[in-house]
Amino acid sequence: MNKIAISGRLTKDPELKELENGKKVSNITLAIDRYYNPKTKEKVVDFVNFTLWNKNAEKCFNIAKKGSLVEIDGYLSAKQVETTNGKINVVEPVVDEFRHICKAQNYENETNLEEEQTNEIEEETEMEK
Repeated sequence: MNKIAISGRLTKDPELKELENGKKVSNITLAIDRYYNPKTKEKVVDFVNFTLWNKNAEKCFNIAKKGSLVEIDGYLSAKQVETTNGKINVVEPVVDEFRHICKAQNYENETNLEEEQTNEIEEETEMEK
């Protein structure tokens, strides 16, 4: 099954463009945290580009701002692209649905809650040992 669900924070305020054919488009970048060592809380942040069309583009533009936590549902699309060095395979995310989860100003509270939940899980794990 080719299905993706990704949540992350917008790296800048979305812009909305209307094309000559009347379609609306918004290109956004999400900063997506990827935790890989819970003891040191060391993490990597991936920056992934998405293109939103029509209703999703309008929705994003109207309600989301830089730092907003959003979720993208969709699928991956593979295609060949011609470059000066020949053809290359490219995989791009295609957005079926855009959801706004929380405003940017809630980020600090949300981070504190996440840290509390992580600490509780670590304490429970230690107690089990």
